[in-house]
Amino acid sequence: MDAVPWKFVDSVVELFGKDTLEQLAREVRHPLWKDVVDLHHRNRAYYEFEFYNTEGGIKCRLWKMNGGADRSISLQSLLKTRRFARIEMISDQNRTYLGDAPLGEAPTAKLLESIAPFIDQVSGSFDTFYGSSDFTKLLLTSLLNGVYLRDISLYYCGRIAYDFLE
Repeated sequence: MDAVPWKFVDSVVELFGKDTLEQLAREVRHPLWKDVVDLHHRNRAYYEFEFYNTEGGIKCRLWKMNGGADRSISLQSLLKTRRFARIEMISDQNRTYLGDAPLGEAPTAKLLESIAPFIDQVSGSFDTFYGSSDFTKLLLTSLLNGVYLRDISLYYCGRIAYDFLE
């Protein structure tokens, strides 16, 4: 166990979800694993990526979960913390926020492709329960073969919903 390289241990711990990492942080005792688990536990940040459709077009907002009063962050901030960043929730909401620039379908699809690697495969969830069926189709099409999720809540929006759930 002592002969295992630090880089290997780090890459294994990087795959753990939030719940596993929390439990390991409390229980692991081996010095090599303890240091790596503590590093990830301290630095891991969880986010929600929220899309919403307005009269001006599709908009998005990235929220740091449990991040205090001002939870809004930029995509550039997410990219800077790439190693420790995880998106736990992707949602489509019927909310409006002032000051956010609208997105078109092509930029939205490109944006989803860029955030797909950050989606936590163990504890990630997708919620379009309050969104529109047209926008849900766009989200599902963009994420179809790129993510694994724990929870999915969506309205039926045609064949793409079945394909996504398979």
